[in-house]
Amino acid sequence: MIICDSEMSVDQWRDELERWTTVNRFRIFRLSGKIKDKIPENMIKNDAPIIFITTFHMLSGKKKEDRKVENPTLEIMKCKYLR
Repeated sequence: MIICDSEMSVDQWRDELERWTTVNRFRIFRLSGKIKDKIPENMIKNDAPIIFITTFHMLSGKKKEDRKVENPTLEIMKCKYLR
């Protein structure tokens, strides 16, 4: 898991991973305010390794008005795959 401070950093991290590693693009998943890549069920069931890139804001689960919202990052972390 890579935690970034901005949405732009999420894309930059993915681009750099593709550039400097042998990781397949289909194993890199992003979750930010605008980008929500879906992890395919078969990857979750097969315990296939992935790289998950998100922002601090998504981890906090708060809106600007400071109201609690549903937190998709934490829901992903609860799944069998990331235990």
